[in-house]
Amino acid sequence: MSAASWRALERVGRVLGERDGTTPEDDPLTRSLQARGEARSAAKASVDAVVAALRVRGIDVPADVAADPDLLCGCSVDIAMAVALRCSDAADFRRRIRRAAG
Repeated sequence: MSAASWRALERVGRVLGERDGTTPEDDPLTRSLQARGEARSAAKASVDAVVAALRVRGIDVPADVAADPDLLCGCSVDIAMAVALRCSDAADFRRRIRRAAG
């Protein structure tokens, strides 16, 4: 879909929403997509923080590792940061974070 088509759909949606007194949050699919997007953004921010901590320590983090959305294996950022401060390299980080995840 072109950008122009997308903008037209947004305009129509706003007009219909104003007419009916609804917002995008009234739509269950939109709410679900927004929540998923927010969760992904938070997860990416956590991964970015851990990768930054590793790099500040002088640990080389390959781009494919830094881009891995499952890098933290479901662990909280607190646990991941503790692991990042103890590991010796990226491979050691991965071993330790998997162990911490159980």
